[in-house]
Amino acid sequence: MSTATAEAPTRRTKPSRPSKPSTSAGPTTSSGPRKAQTPPAPEDDGRVHSATLSESLQTLAATALDRLAGAAADKVEELAGSLSSLAADPSKLLSGALGGALGGGGVLGSAVVAGGMAKLQGKNPVTAALKAGVGAMSTKTKVIVGLLLILTAVLAPVVLLVVALGFVIAAIAGAVSS
Repeated sequence: MSTATAEAPTRRTKPSRPSKPSTSAGPTTSSGPRKAQTPPAPEDDGRVHSATLSESLQTLAATALDRLAGAAADKVEELAGSLSSLAADPSKLLSGALGGALGGGGVLGSAVVAGGMAKLQGKNPVTAALKAGVGAMSTKTKVIVGLLLILTAVLAPVVLLVVALGFVIAAIAGAVSS
């Protein structure tokens, strides 16, 4: 019925081990030891590597210039934004330039900034500095300053009378001694 062909079972064999290296300096031929040879190079092999290196360097330079130009453009946009905000609110320029204790607020900082701004605008800087200084004071400080001004106004005539009396006494003493 069926004709079966007898197939021989396949056996797996272990891969052959390489033979132990010989003690000679290298492979030998019938004429003696063979020298290691490099593969033959094409005639323009040096020019091909040079062209590839040149193209790589040009690509690297172009990439570096693109990144540098992008960073410079970002800085220019940042500076333009800063200048725009300063043009919109010039008080930032003076308060930012003073920095620290003067630009950070407080009575002295407010007075200096307001006085400087008034000077730049052609107004009286002393009046502007006084208004800003009083405006920056706390309520308790304003009350104390107000009481000192009232006390000075009340006692000023007394001080003037004492000074005038001193001049009168000095004039009498000078007339008696001469």
